[in-house]
Amino acid sequence: MEWSPENPSLLATVCTAGDARVWDMRQRCSSLQHLSLTGSGKALGWNPTDSNILAACSDTEVCLWDTRFSGTCLKQFNHEGLSH
Repeated sequence: MEWSPENPSLLATVCTAGDARVWDMRQRCSSLQHLSLTGSGKALGWNPTDSNILAACSDTEVCLWDTRFSGTCLKQFNHEGLSH
């Protein structure tokens, strides 16, 4: 899990069930965004200068998510390189 460098109220988490979530700690009831991963979530991190999140999965895939637009996957990488 990691706090957003741009917004101290946002917390990003990843779990082995294949989910990454962005939580707004000002709203205590549910996650702000749900990011679907292709495999078991292993790690994530915020871009230090914008609202993008990089999330890694156990199936050797890495996704770059834009949290400003409902968690749009901007780029997807795998062990062979860029996939889309």
